[in-house]
Amino acid sequence: MTRGASERSGLAEHGEETDQDSGATGSDIWARPAEPVDEQQLNGERKAGRLGDLLVERELITQSQLGEALLQQPASGKALGSLLVELGALDELALVRVLAEQLGVPLADLRKEALEETAIAILPESIARAHTAIPIRRTDTGLEVAMTDPLDQAVNTQPTLSVQVWDSAAAGYTGANPEPGGTIGDIRNIWVAFNVKTCIGGSSVGVTKYAQVVDTGTSGDGIGTASVTFPYTSSSETIWCVTASVVANASGDTPNLFYSAPPDISGIIAFYQDTGQFVTGGGTIPDAANGTKSNFGFVARYNKTGKPQGQMVYVFRGKYNGVDATFTIKSNALTGLSFTGSTYPISATLTGGANITVVDRSGNVLFSEGSWRFAATVTDTNANSGIGQDKFAITIWDKSNQLYRNVPATLLSGGNVVVHNPKA
Repeated sequence: MTRGASERSGLAEHGEETDQDSGATGSDIWARPAEPVDEQQLNGERKAGRLGDLLVERELITQSQLGEALLQQPASGKALGSLLVELGALDELALVRVLAEQLGVPLADLRKEALEETAIAILPESIARAHTAIPIRRTDTGLEVAMTDPLDQAVNTQPTLSVQVWDSAAAGYTGANPEPGGTIGDIRNIWVAFNVKTCIGGSSVGVTKYAQVVDTGTSGDGIGTASVTFPYTSSSETIWCVTASVVANASGDTPNLFYSAPPDISGIIAFYQDTGQFVTGGGTIPDAANGTKSNFGFVARYNKTGKPQGQMVYVFRGKYNGVDATFTIKSNALTGLSFTGSTYPISATLTGGANITVVDRSGNVLFSEGSWRFAATVTDTNANSGIGQDKFAITIWDKSNQLYRNVPATLLSGGNVVVHNPKA
């Protein structure tokens, strides 16, 4: 018997890091990667600082010790911090604390941290071992990982794709054809295919990746997770759309004889470069009109000629001529970008042209048209989590300039909004 299942996919946001001396060590207290920055948060204010100068300033080493380490560094091929520890000039824990402060990331004391099994299941073991990374916990916007080198490009720029899968008889299941009190099957019979395309243009990114569902959390509760590290990244600012589909095995064969579910096309990945003032974000908001959720993702800035550039995607669900459907609004040109406020909360408004595509549960196109318009306003509160803090609003007009959909400013139920490098 084929059972029903639902998939809930996550969202990731990735930035291009700046080169810094990471001084990786073997301590049990590691740094967690945080959002990429090109300035460091020091003493409560934004200012840049080189590692050696910071260590001298804090009287952790002397100027002569720094000079000796700098003389030996070229021949040793080692990071400055590691060399200072090896020379006995610096305590390893002190180094890690200064590095965390310099890079703007918190410390993870693995002697005290309780590792979540669901987090361990998300990061493939081969990736964790290759980059000395330990998954700690799932967060509202992704996965918190402890690393000896938080600037490891391979880990920081390769997104982990993940979906949560529910058996239709599982407690809390909200998908189609629920079976409360029914028999829960073995969700490990589910394989998920992750297909990634550019949201604007629809070009395929890499090859489809497959992952088997892992029974995470309480064993046998019918709730699991499928995750895979996607071995591709982008050197330019763009937005990728992820579709997760149920398949039978690692080869992507269909149908799955145990479970069936419509494709989930709500995953969005935004790539950005951390230069100048710009705004990025992605996540979910509750959709009161349909009792579901809507997804969004965007990146916007001014280019060198002072013109706005970027991308925006908004996805919601509803009925189209009586058929369950997914509606996707994709920008085709950004015509306006403005920022409001110099202290938080700071808002940004994106305007531009858009295309609309409507597909049914099987992915068949029901309607597609261009020459639409949108105006989206997003608000960054600078909170650690955007959930219940940051806001997203959007208004959409059809090609006849008739109002099609108006979503007022709504608190995020997932993800975040970030105004980068706000101007005073």
